[in-house]
Amino acid sequence: MKVSLIALIFLVVPSSHAQSSQPTEAPTRAESRRIREIIEVTHCLKVGEIDWLGDSAVLEKAKILQVGLRHDRTTYPGKDVIFAVVLETPAKGDVFELTRENRQGVRSYRIENNGSFTLGAKGVKWRGEILGGIWTHEYIERNVRKLLKRRSITISIRAALRPNPQATCSSYASETIPESKVGSLK
Repeated sequence: MKVSLIALIFLVVPSSHAQSSQPTEAPTRAESRRIREIIEVTHCLKVGEIDWLGDSAVLEKAKILQVGLRHDRTTYPGKDVIFAVVLETPAKGDVFELTRENRQGVRSYRIENNGSFTLGAKGVKWRGEILGGIWTHEYIERNVRKLLKRRSITISIRAALRPNPQATCSSYASETIPESKVGSLK
């Protein structure tokens, strides 16, 4: 009896340990889409014609990034406005306002506005200036606050640096040149 009890303990303990060390569940379809979208947006911020994260010494040298993403599909009917926050610390980071269009299986992201912020007791303090007037500042600040209340996702900078043929990037500072015209510019 003692031998069978000891054998049972050896069989149960390793199997219960193996179960607890495995991931509890695979990501849902929605979570997978959100992660893919965060990687695409971060790719545009890091690899486009302008390294939008290069202004921050912390983000320039980072190996991993804390990124939050939020959609606003109601303020501008027919537009998918995306707010992305890349955090240096829990209360300091960069915010980007993007629009996204889907064209023949390719997602086109356009950076419309950006700014660096610090969150303090009196609200969001901008380090430097962002484009737009009072309404735009309040609109972006409202979305930054909402993003900071949500859980951000940690992604590897290596994931953002990988080529991404399903996403194109442009910005208010530099437009995307169609591939057919690139050769004629040389």
